[in-house]
Amino acid sequence: MTTNKRAEVFAAIRAESDTIAQAEAHRLVAIAAACDTYSGLNTHTDELTARVLHGEQLVFPGADGTPGITEFFHLELAMSLGCSPETAQVWTADVLNRRHRHPILWQATLDCDIPVWVARDITRAALQLNFTQAREFDSLWALRLVPLTPKRAVATTEAQVALMLNDDKEAERQAARKQRRVEFTPNRTIAGITDLYANLDAGDAAQLNGTLDRLADVLKAGGSTASRDELRAEALGHLAHPDRARQLLQPSLFDGATVTPAGDVVNKHGEIVTPTSERCRHGAELILHVHQKDLANRRGGEGDALGPVTLQHLKELLERCSGTVRVRPVIDLAAPVMVNTYRPSDELAQRVKLRDRYVMFPRSNRSAFGRGIDLDHTIPAPEGPTSSSNLGPLNRASHRARTHAGFRVEQPSPGVFHWTTPVGQEAWVTSYGAWDHPPPDHLINDPAASLSRTEQLLRETLCNGQAQLEKEQAEAEQAADEARERERLRRARKAQRQREQRQAAREQAEATKRSRAAEPNEPQRNRATRKKAEQPVSSILQPALIPSQGSESVEPAPF
Repeated sequence: MTTNKRAEVFAAIRAESDTIAQAEAHRLVAIAAACDTYSGLNTHTDELTARVLHGEQLVFPGADGTPGITEFFHLELAMSLGCSPETAQVWTADVLNRRHRHPILWQATLDCDIPVWVARDITRAALQLNFTQAREFDSLWALRLVPLTPKRAVATTEAQVALMLNDDKEAERQAARKQRRVEFTPNRTIAGITDLYANLDAGDAAQLNGTLDRLADVLKAGGSTASRDELRAEALGHLAHPDRARQLLQPSLFDGATVTPAGDVVNKHGEIVTPTSERCRHGAELILHVHQKDLANRRGGEGDALGPVTLQHLKELLERCSGTVRVRPVIDLAAPVMVNTYRPSDELAQRVKLRDRYVMFPRSNRSAFGRGIDLDHTIPAPEGPTSSSNLGPLNRASHRARTHAGFRVEQPSPGVFHWTTPVGQEAWVTSYGAWDHPPPDHLINDPAASLSRTEQLLRETLCNGQAQLEKEQAEAEQAADEARERERLRRARKAQRQREQRQAAREQAEATKRSRAAEPNEPQRNRATRKKAEQPVSSILQPALIPSQGSESVEPAPF
């Protein structure tokens, strides 16, 4: 297949990837619009209706600062997405968290600058932050995570969250220490093999890893042809025998040793090694990056092998350290350093690795401090010097591809690498990530370097992020105050109505009581009326023309 045909194939792959990314972004917008239409309950009155009291209610699937939605929204969403209701709930929470807690990351996702699933993992790693902390993290770090690989982006988020929540993370670490365990499980498919699972303190794990590497080096120097993983597994088995492990870890055996089937340690001269008083060489070199500002705020630091370290954990590591502790000032990584030999000096190698930190191939997750890492001359020697501006860490595969397979790399500025593949694909790599175009001006000394829309937004955000954050916080507080005032008025009206109802009920009760109290006197009044009616009328009161009883009638005289 010709180069043009290969280029067309890879161009088609990139086009399809862009189409998928745009479709996923459009789906996020649709889900967010659906959340808006279900973001409240239409009660039409100040009082809660029966629909709210006995049916659908507002729920809050997102983290702090996200709005509520109606209770059964996820059932409709599940039908649209073709997934389970539980998965629809997860989708809802992710969209609400990203849109309301991380607006800059949300916009970068819609612009397809960062994959949807990577942005989702970032927001999940920051769930423990409150609303204010999440907005602060978003304004300072969101767009810095865009050019990183998914693994590095999530790791950076976890490290920053740990620094912001130092006390909470320390409590989690102490709780996790109580759950540490070591399990041995016989392999179900291969007889004679046992699987090992262990939960260890980060410092102990790093020391154990260094000790296994030390033992594997001794066995490899002794002539073993086993693979690296097999040698490390064998070394772990030797640690189960303390005397044998002590013999292998003696400094005099650094040039190699073997272990006989009987378990004896034999040096390169074939002599059986006996235990001596030499101090064992074991463990590993742990590098911690600690900023003075973090210590002032009672925060820890970050290590390449340990990850984020709380202040208490840092104290424990220093107390338990049996080796040498070196406090080194910040190295000026921009200062040019050059040696006159082909192989770089230890100081130069350390500077280059600290500057780049990762393998300088696009979107590589390999650490520059790992095994099998070469410091490659960008301009091959002897034409190119052995200097910090002409060296970069590469693993063996990318190094061989650059040397033998037609991959080209340039270093226009120290720490900035421009790759071109045999089919014509290009990428720019720095310690800040990878781009498909020249990186921003503040990462490369090239005034003609163009800024993407996202990177312009990053600069504007870094300049105005604090003011924007304060404005949004003030708006959120005002909205909360208005909501509280509406709730207070609603409760006041409700209390007034209840007082009026209670007053009316009291008046009705008093009227009923008075009417009942008057009922026993009614028969007595009726008897008095009947007795008065039965009494004879007095003659004094009789009219003159009516004769009294027992008298003769007198006719009137004629005129």
